[in-house]
Parts: sequence; C-alpha cells; structure tokens
Amino acid sequence: MSYTPSTDQPIATLSELRTGLALPFAREQASAINKIKQAQPLWVGDCGIEGDEQADMRHHGGPFKAVHQLPPANYALIEAHFGIHAPIGSLGENLSTTPTVGNLQMLESTVCIGDIYQIGDTCQLEVVQPRRPCFKINDQLRTPKIASWLSKQGRTGWYYRVAKQGTICAGDPVYLVSRPYPFAVIERLWQLTNRDHAAESGELAKWQQVTPLHESWHTALGKLK
Repeated sequence: MSYTPSTDQPIATLSELRTGLALPFAREQASAINKIKQAQPLWVGDCGIEGDEQADMRHHGGPFKAVHQLPPANYALIEAHFGIHAPIGSLGENLSTTPTVGNLQMLESTVCIGDIYQIGDTCQLEVVQPRRPCFKINDQLRTPKIASWLSKQGRTGWYYRVAKQGTICAGDPVYLVSRPYPFAVIERLWQLTNRDHAAESGELAKWQQVTPLHESWHTALGKLK
C-alpha cells in the first residue's frame, strides 16, 4: 500500500456523494439501500450524512455505521461473476472515490481499520469495521447468493465513525490523515474471520490492540483462538 498520511497531498477525490430515504422494499420491509447522487454540500454529523436515512436501525446506522463507502470496482466484479448489470450506488453506499495520480484505489486491500480520512476542509472519518452484506443486496439486484459471495470475497466496503463533523461535497479531495495500524487491512480481517487463512503467530494479539475496530469484530476474532 502506497498511502502516506498527509494533509497536503490527497490520495483520492470524492467522486460521488449519495444519500437515501427509507422506502418500501422487498419482503414487505422498508430500506434505504437506494442512494441518490447529491451535488450540493451536505453536513456530516455523528450519526451520518444530512438527509440519509436507515430503515433497520438494528443493523444499519448509528455512530459506528455512520457513513458507508464501497469501491466502484466491486460492481465490475459482481457483473463479471454473475453476468448482470449492477449500477453504482445501488448497494447502499454513501461515498465513492477516484484515486489521484500515483495512488491506488481505495479498496478493502488498501484501507486499514483505524485509518482517518479527511474529506474537504474539515470532515474526518475513521474506519471502524467492514460491512456485513445482507439479503437486501440479493433482492436489490434480483440475484441470489450475491451477498454471501461478496462476504466470501471480502469485497463489502467499510463503515466510518465520524471523528470530526463537517461538510462534504462531491469533488472534494480525500486525505489520509492517520494510519495507526498499517497491518490491519480490511481484506486480512475478512480472511481471518472467514478462516480462509490461518492466523500467523501473534497476529490475533495484534488485532486485539486495534481499538477503533468495533466490538463485534473483536468478538469474532476472539473465537479464532
């Protein structure tokens, strides 16, 4: 990973900012999975972006799922594997980014738990956990098993906690402000919790020191001992 913390050189641009309303969805449930592009600046508070709603507050929203980012590249993977059209923005993400020249895309393989990113002049977001895909992704794309496939691949995006409130807008620069746990790559977390790769000596102990990681993931890692 080539990212170096800096507030002078952005690693990416916020290419899309999206919010959604909780509306009737499949299986007689409501959902805000459909996110609409927003061109105007929006305030980001402790529990999310101005105008963004969640229908199921047990599994979505709150301070540790305040903002969701999903790499646009993940849609291409879905389309290639399942042979369907998967429009960007249809899986509930708030943020999409485009890398600046010389930088890698923001992916599960290049983003770490505990990273703090600044978008624009003030707003700072801290990566605290991956997203756990649910059946609504299958319903949204009218294709079974997409959610479980994404989970297995570890291509689910991630959630932010709002470290510093502020206004963001599509086109804003994205800076990596801090990376206290460079080993805590989201992709590696998925590998461990899906038991795809055995933990290396001392690795689980290191992960237990990643304090920004949400407690549910600490619990999952604890079961691997």
